[in-house]
Amino acid sequence: MRRYAACWITSLMCCLPWVAWSQAPPNAPEKPDEVQTANGLISLLGHERFSERLKAMAGLERLGHVVLPRLQEWLDKPLDPEVRRRLEDIITKLESEGALKPTRLTLQIKEQKIREILETLSKQSGYKIELWPQNNNDEREKRLYSFDFNDVTFWEAVQKICEHAGLTYQEGWYGNEVTTIRLMLGESFPGYYSLDGPFRIVVRGFNYSRNLDLSGNQGQGRGPIFAEGRSENLNMNLTVSVEPKMPLYSAGMPNITEAIDDQGQDLKPTTVMSNMASRQQYYYGYRGYMQNVNVTLNPSAQGRRLKSLKGTVPVTVIALQRPKIVVNNLSEIKNQTFKAGTTTLIIEEVIKNGDQVTIKLNLSETANRGGNNANVDYSWVNTVMQRIEVQDDKGNKLQSISTNWGMNNNNVQGTFTYRPLTAGNNNNNKSTVSRLIYYDWITMSHNVPFVFQDLPLP
Repeated sequence: MRRYAACWITSLMCCLPWVAWSQAPPNAPEKPDEVQTANGLISLLGHERFSERLKAMAGLERLGHVVLPRLQEWLDKPLDPEVRRRLEDIITKLESEGALKPTRLTLQIKEQKIREILETLSKQSGYKIELWPQNNNDEREKRLYSFDFNDVTFWEAVQKICEHAGLTYQEGWYGNEVTTIRLMLGESFPGYYSLDGPFRIVVRGFNYSRNLDLSGNQGQGRGPIFAEGRSENLNMNLTVSVEPKMPLYSAGMPNITEAIDDQGQDLKPTTVMSNMASRQQYYYGYRGYMQNVNVTLNPSAQGRRLKSLKGTVPVTVIALQRPKIVVNNLSEIKNQTFKAGTTTLIIEEVIKNGDQVTIKLNLSETANRGGNNANVDYSWVNTVMQRIEVQDDKGNKLQSISTNWGMNNNNVQGTFTYRPLTAGNNNNNKSTVSRLIYYDWITMSHNVPFVFQDLPLP
Protein backbone atom coordinates (compact mmCIF):
# COMPACT_ATOMS: atom_id res chain seq x y z
CA MET A 1 0.00 0.00 0.00
CA ARG A 2 1.17 3.50 -0.77
CA ARG A 3 -0.23 6.75 0.57
CA TYR A 4 -0.04 10.24 -0.84
CA ALA A 5 -1.60 13.65 -0.63
CA ALA A 6 -4.63 13.83 -2.87
CA CYS A 7 -7.46 16.19 -3.63
CA TRP A 8 -10.51 14.63 -5.24
CA ILE A 9 -12.44 17.09 -7.32
CA THR A 10 -15.25 15.65 -9.36
CA SER A 11 -14.98 16.78 -12.94
CA LEU A 12 -16.83 16.44 -16.20
CA MET A 13 -13.71 17.04 -18.24
CA CYS A 14 -14.37 13.71 -19.94
CA CYS A 15 -17.14 15.52 -21.82
CA LEU A 16 -14.76 18.02 -23.41
CA PRO A 17 -13.05 17.50 -26.77
CA TRP A 18 -9.76 15.75 -26.32
CA VAL A 19 -6.61 16.28 -28.29
CA ALA A 20 -5.43 13.13 -30.02
CA TRP A 21 -2.05 12.44 -28.48
CA SER A 22 -0.13 9.19 -28.22
CA GLN A 23 3.33 9.00 -26.73
CA ALA A 24 5.09 5.69 -27.26
CA PRO A 25 7.93 4.64 -24.96
CA PRO A 26 11.43 5.15 -26.37
CA ASN A 27 12.90 2.22 -28.23
CA ALA A 28 15.96 0.45 -26.93
CA PRO A 29 18.73 0.13 -29.55
CA GLU A 30 18.58 -2.94 -31.74
CA LYS A 31 21.24 -5.60 -31.32
CA PRO A 32 22.97 -6.93 -34.48
CA ASP A 33 21.54 -10.42 -34.00
CA GLU A 34 18.04 -8.97 -33.58
CA VAL A 35 18.40 -7.05 -36.84
CA GLN A 36 19.50 -10.18 -38.68
CA THR A 37 16.71 -12.25 -37.14
CA ALA A 38 14.08 -9.60 -37.95
CA ASN A 39 15.20 -9.32 -41.58
CA GLY A 40 15.08 -13.09 -41.97
CA LEU A 41 11.61 -13.36 -40.46
CA ILE A 42 10.26 -10.51 -42.59
CA SER A 43 11.47 -12.26 -45.73
CA LEU A 44 9.41 -15.31 -44.70
CA LEU A 45 6.14 -13.37 -44.44
CA GLY A 46 5.51 -14.19 -48.10
CA HIS A 47 6.48 -17.86 -47.87
CA GLU A 48 4.39 -20.22 -49.97
CA ARG A 49 3.57 -22.35 -46.92
CA PHE A 50 1.02 -20.91 -44.51
CA SER A 51 2.70 -22.54 -41.50
CA GLU A 52 5.97 -20.76 -42.29
CA ARG A 53 4.18 -17.42 -42.56
CA LEU A 54 2.59 -17.98 -39.14
CA LYS A 55 5.98 -18.87 -37.62
CA ALA A 56 7.51 -15.69 -39.06
CA MET A 57 4.75 -13.51 -37.65
CA ALA A 58 5.04 -15.16 -34.21
CA GLY A 59 8.81 -14.73 -34.29
CA LEU A 60 8.58 -11.01 -35.05
CA GLU A 61 6.06 -10.55 -32.26
CA ARG A 62 8.41 -12.27 -29.81
CA LEU A 63 11.21 -9.86 -30.71
CA GLY A 64 8.94 -7.12 -29.40
CA HIS A 65 8.89 -3.34 -29.50
CA VAL A 66 12.65 -3.08 -30.11
CA VAL A 67 12.35 -4.13 -33.79
CA LEU A 68 9.63 -1.62 -34.68
CA PRO A 69 12.03 0.76 -36.51
CA ARG A 70 13.21 -2.17 -38.66
CA LEU A 71 9.65 -3.20 -39.50
CA GLN A 72 8.68 0.36 -40.39
CA GLU A 73 11.69 0.65 -42.71
CA TRP A 74 10.45 -2.37 -44.64
CA LEU A 75 7.12 -0.66 -45.25
CA ASP A 76 8.96 1.88 -47.42
CA LYS A 77 10.08 -0.90 -49.77
CA PRO A 78 8.08 -2.41 -52.65
CA LEU A 79 6.21 -5.35 -51.08
CA ASP A 80 3.62 -7.90 -52.05
CA PRO A 81 0.21 -6.63 -50.81
CA GLU A 82 -0.25 -9.69 -48.55
CA VAL A 83 3.23 -9.26 -47.03
CA ARG A 84 2.54 -5.57 -46.46
CA ARG A 85 -0.75 -6.37 -44.74
CA ARG A 86 0.88 -8.90 -42.40
CA LEU A 87 3.69 -6.47 -41.64
CA GLU A 88 1.22 -3.69 -40.83
CA ASP A 89 -0.72 -6.05 -38.54
CA ILE A 90 2.46 -6.90 -36.61
CA ILE A 91 3.45 -3.23 -36.31
CA THR A 92 0.02 -2.30 -34.99
CA LYS A 93 0.13 -5.10 -32.40
CA LEU A 94 3.62 -4.20 -31.18
CA GLU A 95 2.82 -0.49 -31.01
CA SER A 96 -0.35 -1.21 -29.06
CA GLU A 97 1.45 -3.43 -26.58
CA GLY A 98 4.14 -0.77 -26.17
CA ALA A 99 1.48 1.73 -25.16
CA LEU A 100 0.85 -0.31 -21.98
CA LYS A 101 4.42 0.33 -20.85
CA PRO A 102 4.73 3.25 -18.41
CA THR A 103 6.80 6.35 -19.06
CA ARG A 104 10.00 5.89 -17.04
CA LEU A 105 12.09 8.71 -15.60
CA THR A 106 15.61 9.16 -14.26
CA LEU A 107 16.13 12.48 -12.48
CA GLN A 108 18.74 13.75 -10.04
CA ILE A 109 17.47 17.00 -8.52
CA LYS A 110 19.51 18.90 -5.93
CA GLU A 111 17.97 21.70 -3.89
CA GLN A 112 15.54 23.21 -6.37
CA LYS A 113 12.25 25.03 -5.93
CA ILE A 114 9.10 23.10 -6.63
CA ARG A 115 8.20 24.96 -9.83
CA GLU A 116 11.65 24.26 -11.26
CA ILE A 117 11.28 20.58 -10.35
CA LEU A 118 7.92 20.32 -12.09
CA GLU A 119 9.36 22.00 -15.20
CA THR A 120 12.10 19.35 -15.30
CA LEU A 121 9.56 16.57 -14.77
CA SER A 122 7.43 18.00 -17.58
CA LYS A 123 10.34 18.14 -20.03
CA GLN A 124 11.45 14.58 -19.44
CA SER A 125 7.97 13.01 -19.36
CA GLY A 126 6.59 15.01 -22.29
CA TYR A 127 3.47 15.89 -20.27
CA LYS A 128 2.36 19.42 -19.43
CA ILE A 129 2.41 19.90 -15.65
CA GLU A 130 1.40 23.10 -13.88
CA LEU A 131 1.47 24.24 -10.25
CA TRP A 132 -1.67 26.05 -9.14
CA PRO A 133 -2.37 28.78 -8.19
CA GLN A 134 0.09 30.67 -10.33
CA ASN A 135 2.21 33.50 -8.85
CA ASN A 136 1.33 32.39 -5.35
CA ASN A 137 3.35 33.51 -2.32
CA ASP A 138 2.98 30.18 -0.56
CA GLU A 139 5.91 29.47 1.74
CA ARG A 140 6.40 26.04 0.15
CA GLU A 141 7.37 27.66 -3.14
CA LYS A 142 10.46 29.10 -1.46
CA ARG A 143 11.65 25.79 -0.08
CA LEU A 144 14.33 23.70 -1.76
CA TYR A 145 13.80 20.01 -2.45
CA SER A 146 16.06 17.19 -3.61
CA PHE A 147 14.97 14.04 -5.42
CA ASP A 148 16.86 11.09 -6.85
CA PHE A 149 14.66 9.15 -9.29
CA ASN A 150 16.30 6.17 -10.95
CA ASP A 151 14.18 4.52 -13.64
CA VAL A 152 10.87 5.14 -11.85
CA THR A 153 7.46 5.36 -13.49
CA PHE A 154 5.79 8.70 -14.09
CA TRP A 155 3.14 8.10 -11.41
CA GLU A 156 5.78 7.07 -8.86
CA ALA A 157 7.63 10.34 -9.42
CA VAL A 158 4.44 12.41 -9.16
CA GLN A 159 3.38 10.69 -5.94
CA LYS A 160 6.78 11.15 -4.30
CA ILE A 161 6.85 14.85 -5.17
CA CYS A 162 3.33 15.31 -3.82
CA GLU A 163 4.24 13.60 -0.56
CA HIS A 164 7.38 15.65 0.09
CA ALA A 165 6.13 19.03 -1.14
CA GLY A 166 2.60 18.76 0.30
CA LEU A 167 0.89 19.06 -3.07
CA THR A 168 -2.47 17.72 -4.13
CA TYR A 169 -3.35 16.19 -7.49
CA GLN A 170 -6.40 17.85 -9.05
CA GLU A 171 -8.30 14.96 -10.54
CA GLY A 172 -9.82 15.54 -13.96
CA TRP A 173 -8.13 18.86 -14.76
CA TYR A 174 -6.43 19.06 -18.13
CA GLY A 175 -6.87 22.72 -19.17
CA ASN A 176 -8.37 24.21 -22.30
CA GLU A 177 -5.95 22.26 -24.46
CA VAL A 178 -6.85 19.15 -22.40
CA THR A 179 -3.28 17.95 -21.99
CA THR A 180 -2.28 19.65 -18.72
CA ILE A 181 -1.83 17.90 -15.38
CA ARG A 182 -2.41 20.21 -12.42
CA LEU A 183 -0.82 19.93 -8.98
CA MET A 184 -2.10 22.27 -6.30
CA LEU A 185 -0.71 24.04 -3.25
CA GLY A 186 -3.13 23.76 -0.37
CA GLU A 187 -4.37 21.58 2.43
CA SER A 188 -3.81 17.90 1.78
CA PHE A 189 -4.88 14.62 3.33
CA PRO A 190 -3.62 11.04 3.06
CA GLY A 191 -5.08 8.78 0.44
CA TYR A 192 -4.85 5.15 -0.61
CA TYR A 193 -3.54 4.27 -4.05
CA SER A 194 -2.15 1.36 -6.04
CA LEU A 195 0.15 1.86 -9.06
CA ASP A 196 0.60 -0.51 -11.96
CA GLY A 197 2.60 0.75 -14.96
CA PRO A 198 0.73 3.65 -16.60
CA PHE A 199 -2.31 3.07 -14.36
CA ARG A 200 -3.18 4.48 -10.95
CA ILE A 201 -6.12 3.22 -8.88
CA VAL A 202 -7.33 5.14 -5.84
CA VAL A 203 -9.90 4.25 -3.19
CA ARG A 204 -12.31 7.18 -3.11
CA GLY A 205 -14.38 5.87 -0.23
CA PHE A 206 -16.93 3.43 1.15
CA ASN A 207 -20.67 3.71 1.61
CA TYR A 208 -22.42 1.57 4.18
CA SER A 209 -26.20 1.34 4.57
CA ARG A 210 -28.43 -0.67 6.87
CA ASN A 211 -32.13 -1.07 6.22
CA LEU A 212 -35.12 -2.50 8.05
CA ASP A 213 -38.28 -3.10 6.04
CA LEU A 214 -41.41 -3.13 8.26
CA SER A 215 -43.95 -3.19 5.50
CA GLY A 216 -46.57 -5.81 6.36
CA ASN A 217 -49.55 -7.70 5.03
CA GLN A 218 -53.14 -7.56 6.37
CA GLY A 219 -53.86 -11.06 7.58
CA GLN A 220 -57.12 -12.95 7.16
CA GLY A 221 -58.94 -10.83 9.74
CA ARG A 222 -56.29 -11.65 12.32
CA GLY A 223 -54.67 -8.22 12.47
CA PRO A 224 -51.48 -6.97 10.80
CA ILE A 225 -48.64 -9.38 10.19
CA PHE A 226 -45.26 -7.65 9.82
CA ALA A 227 -42.57 -9.26 7.75
CA GLU A 228 -39.30 -7.83 9.03
CA GLY A 229 -36.72 -7.52 6.28
CA ARG A 230 -33.21 -6.55 7.34
CA SER A 231 -30.47 -5.77 4.81
CA GLU A 232 -26.98 -4.29 4.82
CA ASN A 233 -24.93 -2.98 1.91
CA LEU A 234 -21.26 -2.02 1.63
CA ASN A 235 -20.12 -0.26 -1.55
CA MET A 236 -16.64 0.84 -2.50
CA ASN A 237 -15.78 3.57 -5.01
CA LEU A 238 -12.51 3.48 -6.98
CA THR A 239 -10.97 5.91 -9.45
CA VAL A 240 -8.86 4.62 -12.32
CA SER A 241 -6.39 7.10 -13.82
CA VAL A 242 -3.99 6.64 -16.72
CA GLU A 243 -1.05 8.53 -18.20
CA PRO A 244 -2.14 11.13 -20.80
CA LYS A 245 -0.39 9.22 -23.58
CA MET A 246 -3.10 6.57 -23.54
CA PRO A 247 -6.68 7.72 -22.78
CA LEU A 248 -9.22 5.46 -21.13
CA TYR A 249 -12.15 4.58 -23.33
CA SER A 250 -14.05 2.51 -20.79
CA ALA A 251 -13.84 0.83 -17.40
CA GLY A 252 -15.82 -2.08 -16.03
CA MET A 253 -16.85 -3.48 -12.66
CA PRO A 254 -13.84 -4.56 -10.54
CA ASN A 255 -13.22 -8.25 -9.99
CA ILE A 256 -12.40 -8.76 -6.29
CA THR A 257 -10.12 -11.75 -5.62
CA GLU A 258 -9.47 -11.09 -1.91
CA ALA A 259 -11.20 -8.93 0.72
CA ILE A 260 -10.36 -9.80 4.35
CA ASP A 261 -11.15 -7.57 7.33
CA ASP A 262 -9.25 -7.29 10.63
CA GLN A 263 -11.47 -9.99 12.15
CA GLY A 264 -10.55 -12.49 9.45
CA GLN A 265 -13.98 -12.27 7.79
CA ASP A 266 -14.22 -12.67 4.02
CA LEU A 267 -15.93 -9.62 2.45
CA LYS A 268 -15.52 -10.80 -1.15
CA PRO A 269 -18.85 -10.75 -3.02
CA THR A 270 -20.43 -14.22 -2.95
CA THR A 271 -22.22 -13.72 -6.27
CA VAL A 272 -20.86 -12.14 -9.41
CA MET A 273 -23.24 -10.96 -12.08
CA SER A 274 -21.41 -11.76 -15.29
CA ASN A 275 -23.32 -9.16 -17.26
CA MET A 276 -22.38 -6.46 -14.73
CA ALA A 277 -18.76 -7.58 -14.62
CA SER A 278 -18.43 -7.06 -18.35
CA ARG A 279 -20.45 -3.85 -18.54
CA GLN A 280 -18.33 -0.92 -19.67
CA GLN A 281 -18.79 2.72 -18.73
CA TYR A 282 -18.35 4.72 -21.92
CA TYR A 283 -19.41 8.12 -20.59
CA TYR A 284 -21.40 8.70 -23.78
CA GLY A 285 -18.39 7.78 -25.94
CA TYR A 286 -15.97 10.36 -24.57
CA ARG A 287 -12.51 9.23 -23.67
CA GLY A 288 -10.73 10.56 -20.62
CA TYR A 289 -7.82 10.07 -18.27
CA MET A 290 -9.89 8.95 -15.29
CA GLN A 291 -13.08 7.01 -14.64
CA ASN A 292 -14.93 5.97 -11.50
CA VAL A 293 -16.00 2.39 -10.86
CA ASN A 294 -17.99 0.83 -8.01
CA VAL A 295 -18.11 -2.60 -6.42
CA THR A 296 -20.34 -4.12 -3.72
CA LEU A 297 -18.67 -6.02 -0.85
CA ASN A 298 -20.17 -8.19 1.86
CA PRO A 299 -20.68 -6.07 5.01
CA SER A 300 -18.43 -6.77 7.98
CA ALA A 301 -20.15 -7.60 11.28
CA GLN A 302 -17.44 -6.38 13.68
CA GLY A 303 -14.59 -5.36 11.43
CA ARG A 304 -13.18 -1.84 11.51
CA ARG A 305 -10.39 -2.19 8.93
CA LEU A 306 -10.14 -3.92 5.57
CA LYS A 307 -6.89 -5.77 6.14
CA SER A 308 -6.32 -6.89 2.55
CA LEU A 309 -8.04 -6.02 -0.71
CA LYS A 310 -6.95 -7.40 -4.07
CA GLY A 311 -8.51 -7.48 -7.50
CA THR A 312 -8.48 -6.17 -11.06
CA VAL A 313 -10.36 -3.53 -13.04
CA PRO A 314 -11.14 -4.33 -16.71
CA VAL A 315 -10.42 -1.32 -18.90
CA THR A 316 -10.35 -0.49 -22.58
CA VAL A 317 -7.66 2.00 -23.59
CA ILE A 318 -6.97 3.86 -26.82
CA ALA A 319 -3.53 2.45 -27.48
CA LEU A 320 -3.01 4.23 -30.81
CA GLN A 321 -4.56 7.23 -32.53
CA ARG A 322 -3.72 7.47 -36.22
CA PRO A 323 -4.82 9.93 -38.90
CA LYS A 324 -7.24 8.16 -41.24
CA ILE A 325 -8.47 11.08 -43.34
CA VAL A 326 -6.49 14.33 -43.71
CA VAL A 327 -8.07 17.30 -45.50
CA ASN A 328 -5.71 20.15 -46.42
CA ASN A 329 -6.66 23.66 -47.56
CA LEU A 330 -9.80 23.25 -45.48
CA SER A 331 -11.03 26.83 -45.91
CA GLU A 332 -11.32 26.27 -49.68
CA ILE A 333 -13.26 22.99 -49.48
CA LYS A 334 -16.92 22.84 -50.45
CA ASN A 335 -19.07 19.82 -51.25
CA GLN A 336 -16.14 17.42 -51.49
CA THR A 337 -16.00 13.74 -50.54
CA PHE A 338 -13.04 11.98 -48.92
CA LYS A 339 -12.85 8.22 -48.38
CA ALA A 340 -10.50 5.92 -46.47
CA GLY A 341 -11.38 2.27 -45.90
CA THR A 342 -14.92 2.06 -44.52
CA THR A 343 -15.06 5.77 -43.65
CA THR A 344 -16.60 8.46 -45.86
CA LEU A 345 -16.30 12.17 -45.02
CA ILE A 346 -18.25 14.82 -46.93
CA ILE A 347 -17.38 18.45 -46.18
CA GLU A 348 -20.29 20.54 -47.35
CA GLU A 349 -19.23 24.01 -46.24
CA VAL A 350 -16.65 25.87 -44.14
CA ILE A 351 -17.81 29.19 -42.66
CA LYS A 352 -15.46 31.65 -40.91
CA ASN A 353 -16.91 34.16 -38.47
CA GLY A 354 -14.27 36.26 -36.70
CA ASP A 355 -11.91 33.91 -34.90
CA GLN A 356 -14.41 31.06 -35.13
CA VAL A 357 -14.88 28.55 -37.92
CA THR A 358 -17.92 26.31 -38.46
CA ILE A 359 -17.65 23.14 -40.53
CA LYS A 360 -20.75 21.50 -41.95
CA LEU A 361 -20.01 17.86 -42.64
CA ASN A 362 -21.34 14.36 -43.09
CA LEU A 363 -19.41 11.37 -41.71
CA SER A 364 -20.36 7.73 -42.13
CA GLU A 365 -19.10 4.19 -41.59
CA THR A 366 -20.24 1.57 -44.11
CA ALA A 367 -19.03 -1.41 -42.07
CA ASN A 368 -18.79 -1.42 -38.30
CA ARG A 369 -18.06 -4.01 -35.67
CA GLY A 370 -21.15 -6.02 -36.45
CA GLY A 371 -20.54 -5.85 -40.17
CA ASN A 372 -24.11 -4.67 -40.66
CA ASN A 373 -24.73 -1.02 -41.33
CA ALA A 374 -28.29 -1.42 -40.04
CA ASN A 375 -26.90 -2.00 -36.53
CA VAL A 376 -26.04 1.40 -35.11
CA ASP A 377 -22.63 1.46 -33.46
CA TYR A 378 -23.23 4.04 -30.74
CA SER A 379 -19.74 3.62 -29.33
CA TRP A 380 -18.44 4.99 -32.66
CA VAL A 381 -21.14 7.61 -33.23
CA ASN A 382 -20.55 9.22 -29.86
CA THR A 383 -16.79 9.47 -30.40
CA VAL A 384 -16.96 11.43 -33.65
CA MET A 385 -16.41 14.82 -31.99
CA GLN A 386 -13.19 13.59 -30.37
CA ARG A 387 -11.92 11.90 -33.51
CA ILE A 388 -11.97 15.18 -35.46
CA GLU A 389 -9.12 17.66 -35.04
CA VAL A 390 -8.93 21.06 -36.78
CA GLN A 391 -5.69 23.03 -37.18
CA ASP A 392 -4.78 26.49 -38.42
CA ASP A 393 -2.09 27.22 -41.00
CA LYS A 394 0.56 27.35 -38.24
CA GLY A 395 -0.27 23.83 -37.09
CA ASN A 396 -2.05 25.00 -33.91
CA LYS A 397 -4.98 22.86 -32.79
CA LEU A 398 -8.30 24.65 -32.50
CA GLN A 399 -10.70 24.12 -29.61
CA SER A 400 -14.16 22.69 -30.21
CA ILE A 401 -16.71 25.05 -28.66
CA SER A 402 -20.04 23.77 -29.97
CA THR A 403 -21.60 21.02 -32.05
CA ASN A 404 -25.05 20.51 -33.51
CA TRP A 405 -25.44 17.10 -35.07
CA GLY A 406 -27.78 14.21 -35.56
CA MET A 407 -27.41 10.63 -36.69
CA ASN A 408 -29.05 8.18 -39.01
CA ASN A 409 -27.76 4.65 -38.51
CA ASN A 410 -23.96 4.92 -38.68
CA ASN A 411 -24.07 8.35 -40.25
CA VAL A 412 -23.42 11.67 -38.50
CA GLN A 413 -24.55 14.98 -40.00
CA GLY A 414 -24.16 18.42 -38.49
CA THR A 415 -22.01 21.45 -37.78
CA PHE A 416 -18.84 21.63 -35.69
CA THR A 417 -17.55 25.01 -34.50
CA TYR A 418 -13.96 25.73 -33.43
CA ARG A 419 -11.85 28.66 -32.25
CA PRO A 420 -8.22 29.20 -31.20
CA LEU A 421 -7.34 27.94 -27.72
CA THR A 422 -6.57 31.55 -26.73
CA ALA A 423 -9.58 33.28 -28.24
CA GLY A 424 -9.15 36.97 -28.85
CA ASN A 425 -5.39 36.78 -29.37
CA ASN A 426 -4.46 38.98 -32.34
CA ASN A 427 -1.82 36.56 -33.58
CA ASN A 428 -4.31 33.72 -33.66
CA ASN A 429 -6.90 35.88 -35.42
CA LYS A 430 -4.46 36.40 -38.29
CA SER A 431 -4.23 32.65 -38.89
CA THR A 432 -6.56 30.73 -41.17
CA VAL A 433 -8.13 27.32 -40.77
CA SER A 434 -6.01 24.92 -42.76
CA ARG A 435 -6.42 21.25 -41.95
CA LEU A 436 -8.96 18.72 -40.69
CA ILE A 437 -7.83 15.32 -39.41
CA TYR A 438 -10.12 12.39 -38.71
CA TYR A 439 -8.45 9.84 -36.44
CA ASP A 440 -8.72 6.08 -36.35
CA TRP A 441 -8.64 4.62 -32.83
CA ILE A 442 -6.98 1.31 -32.03
CA THR A 443 -8.23 0.06 -28.66
CA MET A 444 -6.94 -2.61 -26.30
CA SER A 445 -8.54 -4.43 -23.38
CA HIS A 446 -6.52 -4.84 -20.21
CA ASN A 447 -7.04 -5.94 -16.62
CA VAL A 448 -5.39 -3.52 -14.18
CA PRO A 449 -4.40 -5.22 -10.90
CA PHE A 450 -4.62 -3.44 -7.56
CA VAL A 451 -3.61 -4.22 -3.97
CA PHE A 452 -4.63 -2.26 -0.85
CA GLN A 453 -3.97 -2.91 2.81
CA ASP A 454 -5.40 -1.61 6.07
CA LEU A 455 -8.28 0.42 4.67
CA PRO A 456 -10.71 1.95 7.22
CA LEU A 457 -14.27 0.66 7.06
CA PRO A 458 -17.35 2.79 7.77
